[in-house]
Amino acid sequence: MRSEFERQVFHIFLGFVFILMHLFLKREIFSIIMAFIIMGGLITIQIKMCYKIKIPYIDFFLRMFERPRVAPGLGSLWYCAGVFVTGLLFYSFNKFFAVVLMLAVGDGLATIFGIHGKHKLPWNKRKTFEGSFAFFAGSLTALIVYPFPITFFVIIVSTVIESIDFKLDDNALIPLAAGALYFLFK
Repeated sequence: MRSEFERQVFHIFLGFVFILMHLFLKREIFSIIMAFIIMGGLITIQIKMCYKIKIPYIDFFLRMFERPRVAPGLGSLWYCAGVFVTGLLFYSFNKFFAVVLMLAVGDGLATIFGIHGKHKLPWNKRKTFEGSFAFFAGSLTALIVYPFPITFFVIIVSTVIESIDFKLDDNALIPLAAGALYFLFK
């Protein structure tokens, strides 16, 4: 297994891959590709959990980039699902770009800095002020592509949401919450 730092660098990189896919492919093609990735992920998780079958390239990827003691591929699946829903939600590429930047850069930096943080959040002892600040700072990159007051509001709300211990994976929760806010406040 890779270090958490390497995992999060991949997390950030993957966000930019999805942004480029959305930029250069038609929206419909992007959505179809993401749907196939998600279906393939669901099938793979089912095979891995129920039948314990080894799948050469998939097993390598899971060893390199998934956390131990979680369902194999589940974090990646939630990440793809969050990006997929965001891609369906917006015709505006800039809003899509902004939400994926919050997920990729904000969430990636939150973990990188949060695991070294010393100041635990009173409402969530698993997270730190340093991680929350890193999420906020990383998410400010969204202002580059969608420089409107609503983006700053979405970043603040997403930072708060990311700091709370919901039972839904952050990789799905962040794009769903940010996307919903953009959608509600057009």
